[in-house]
Amino acid sequence: MRFAIILNPAARNGRAGRVRDGLEASLARRGADATIVETSAPKHATELASTLGRSFDAVVAVGGDGTAHEVARGLRGTTTPMGVIPAGTGNDFAHALGMPDDIDDAVAALLAAPTRPVDLGRVRWQETIGHDVPWKEDVFVNCLGAGFDGQVAMTVPRFKWMGGNLAYLAAVMRCLRSWERPHAEVTVDGQVLYAGPLYFISVCNGHSIGGGFLMTPAAVIDDGHLDHCIVRGMPVLRVLRLLPQTFSGSHIHAPEVAMGTLMRLAAGSATALPMQADGEVITEGAHSVEVEVLPGAIRALMPGRA
Repeated sequence: MRFAIILNPAARNGRAGRVRDGLEASLARRGADATIVETSAPKHATELASTLGRSFDAVVAVGGDGTAHEVARGLRGTTTPMGVIPAGTGNDFAHALGMPDDIDDAVAALLAAPTRPVDLGRVRWQETIGHDVPWKEDVFVNCLGAGFDGQVAMTVPRFKWMGGNLAYLAAVMRCLRSWERPHAEVTVDGQVLYAGPLYFISVCNGHSIGGGFLMTPAAVIDDGHLDHCIVRGMPVLRVLRLLPQTFSGSHIHAPEVAMGTLMRLAAGSATALPMQADGEVITEGAHSVEVEVLPGAIRALMPGRA
């Protein structure tokens, strides 16, 4: 199998670029037929994946969830499988695939991994209110967050030097006092699930976000649906009590939290909601949001899955 390796040297605050030597050595030691190409700008990985996917047997993202997001976007609609070697801030999608964090172990797992169809999420949104307002669209591999979660994603870059869930946690603490809990209505599969003050909406394909927060602990990336975690508005002190529970997933029992699976979700708010997809900010404010699952939309190399 011929592998195209797309390395994002800017991932994890520039530290991902340092893994290239170890990556090349590990690939060479195992006799892998691989070509490494580095990205040079945001969204470059999508362009590279679209091009390289036509001439290689698999395309592998080396970076974080944002890099995987871009590669999946470039491969969507093709039969070329994608792999992920974790080298970013969060690496939640790589973990959902079963990839280990150590580069050498990840290469070994990747080369032995079977290919399986996995789901994607698709999101559409309007940034102003009106019938003739155009809709924007994107896909996500791991998680879509609207509301407070989007605001956190806008803040995370200043803390990426901390790495993993520490960066996410620092951004959460920075945003807690300023979030105003706008009113929103959320519909899941045609039924109104919640209407009122909102903290955030997370629609997830994988089980964790932010480098290990178990936002939707029951989520599976190849089960044909997405999982949601909707958190209504609450006092800051209550948030601080619930936040540690996301490390174990026990927050799912809190009365302020609505959990479940879905095929489609719609949300609307008079106050524009910031939104992130796979940790990357896709809009600083959406008034209308529609999310749906795309079952088996992409093929992925998944260690340990026969």
